[in-house]
Amino acid sequence: MTETQRRAYGIGKDAKLTGEDLTKALDWAVAEGIVPDSYTVDLHARMGYAAA
Repeated sequence: MTETQRRAYGIGKDAKLTGEDLTKALDWAVAEGIVPDSYTVDLHARMGYAAA
């Protein structure tokens, strides 16, 4: 797993644990430059969300 994929997974997991909307969390991370806007990022964030 790449660093970007790990970050996306963590964003998804944190969103689930805090009750935050995953789409809003991803939009924020992309806007802040934490992760790029890509399919891979979305996929790993959703995997993290589902695993939490």
